[in-house]
Amino acid sequence: MLEEFSVPSCEYEEQVVAALGAGHVPEPLAAHMENCAACRDAKLVFRFLESASAAQQDDTPAAAAGLIWWRARLYEKRALAARSVKPIRTVQTIAIVLALVVAAIFAVVAGPAWIGKAPPLVIAVVICGCGLIASAAGLWTFWVRAAK
Repeated sequence: MLEEFSVPSCEYEEQVVAALGAGHVPEPLAAHMENCAACRDAKLVFRFLESASAAQQDDTPAAAAGLIWWRARLYEKRALAARSVKPIRTVQTIAIVLALVVAAIFAVVAGPAWIGKAPPLVIAVVICGCGLIASAAGLWTFWVRAAK
């Protein structure tokens, strides 16, 4: 069965806390604290609370709990968004590389036969178009990598 839990107490405990708060503990009370477990615990708790209070009183204001919670949720949402976009970016990169490979294969296979039949202006437009596509793909790749 559960035994009843009792906190050790002492009749001098309030005097010990008051003396610690005042900053001066009389000699008989200090001698009592050496022998009394309840008064030693009271002194330990008082010192801890005093140091915690001093740490809280510095000039930096503590952030509100709601703000900390909101920031944590925002961080979590951003991390989830980054994880969910990663496969999409991978597929886009693969698609651009495949499009460039297909264009290169087409240029190698059909290019010589087509160049002799097409007017020079069309050839220049196709070459410039391929250059623009390659430049856009390169810029897009650098932009995606820099966003990380």
